[in-house]
Amino acid sequence: MTKITCAMVILLLWVGMLLLSSNETWFNVGVPALAQCSTWEIKNNCCFKFIKVLEGGEITDPTETREKKAVAEFKRCLSKDVGCSSELIALKAKSAREIRMYCE
Repeated sequence: MTKITCAMVILLLWVGMLLLSSNETWFNVGVPALAQCSTWEIKNNCCFKFIKVLEGGEITDPTETREKKAVAEFKRCLSKDVGCSSELIALKAKSAREIRMYCE
């Protein structure tokens, strides 16, 4: 009887862990943190927002201010919208020039 009870508890814990780690499309158990966000999502979502903020600022704003705002928006998009890890954000969003080259 105790073997059956232990097996049931282990099975319930295993199913619970799978449900907690489920994604909208499939399970992402064991996926590295750098692989959480794809290049397609970054280029379609975050690059668009970066260019929109960079070119959509007021004319009186200096270029440095618009670049800082655009880089901040790119980092926010990577972390909040796409769900990238902090390591990937540090690699992708170093400066406005590198982000422009990446988005082209």
